[in-house]
Amino acid sequence: MLNYSVAELRRKIKINEWLLFIVACIILFVIPKGSTLQVNLLFPYFIGGYMLRKYNVLEKYGKSSILLFIMFLLFLVSLLYLCYNNIPEYVPVNYNTLHDCYFIILMRYLVGFSGSLFFILLISKSDIFLSGMKLYNKMALYGRYTLGIYVLQTIIVVNVFPDIVKWDVHNELLLNLVVAPLVSLFVLLICLVIIKLLSRSRALDILMFGGQYSK
Repeated sequence: MLNYSVAELRRKIKINEWLLFIVACIILFVIPKGSTLQVNLLFPYFIGGYMLRKYNVLEKYGKSSILLFIMFLLFLVSLLYLCYNNIPEYVPVNYNTLHDCYFIILMRYLVGFSGSLFFILLISKSDIFLSGMKLYNKMALYGRYTLGIYVLQTIIVVNVFPDIVKWDVHNELLLNLVVAPLVSLFVLLICLVIIKLLSRSRALDILMFGGQYSK
């Protein structure tokens, strides 16, 4: 919920948003337990999404084939680099790891940002052909459940799956391009069902999701 708190603070007080976000990122890297639930890792993605929306980047450049190709190239090259060099699957993002692992962290951000933008731009270009489909329009509405999905998937993936699901995939490309997307889709569906059930209770909705789904 820190993401929404920072955004709300930005709306209520007059302060340069870039300065606010930079300070928030630094604080999350420095304070103890700032990496809890990977908040400091994911916060820059929230900033990126906020800026894309504020400056209407997708509206202006969403149909650009050149930008789509650049994002795809960045995603592919950075992902292959991580796989080829046997980079660890998980590197804690905090003040202590920045000195020794800063390049790995930057590469992981590059994979995340370029991959996200590639698929967002790809969907944006496809919107012309898919906007008339009822299923597509219905799927687009689920974007409002982002916070709930993040909260629940963190709990499920970190605390539940490791104890009940075991797999041993040695092929990094197979893991990243096949296994992980399928698992992500399965977890996504579980999260949506749980959100629907929990949001029936106003108290549980406030406790888990800040009360935004039972309004």
